[in-house]
Amino acid sequence: MNIKLNLSVEVMFNQETGVTEVISCKTQGSIEEDSKIVTMELALTETQVKFGILTLGARSMIGRILPPAKDLQVLYMGQDKRYPAKTHKSVKGRIDGITSFYNQHTFLTPGSKVKISYNKENALISVQLI
Repeated sequence: MNIKLNLSVEVMFNQETGVTEVISCKTQGSIEEDSKIVTMELALTETQVKFGILTLGARSMIGRILPPAKDLQVLYMGQDKRYPAKTHKSVKGRIDGITSFYNQHTFLTPGSKVKISYNKENALISVQLI
């Protein structure tokens, strides 16, 4: 995602008092979703590992663009095995059904910091320990 922002600030400086005053501030921007891969970082919680879910948050970079009730696949970076998963039907930013993924990657424990990448083109979630 690219964010382009033009900021125009008009200021006035009073030489006698040494005070700078903002007269006006105008912004103009746009968000472009040209990237096929969106990445974020998070720390796994006990709930996520215990119940085989990923809660990315509805307002996170990935959570905002995940469609509800969509089948996808999860993999650990550098490995070939993919695990089926599905986005929650009503909770934005939640991925369900990855208990087998956690069972095979026992080093992913509560508190582990991970980098999550979502490839929109092929509905693939990649997880990497950081």
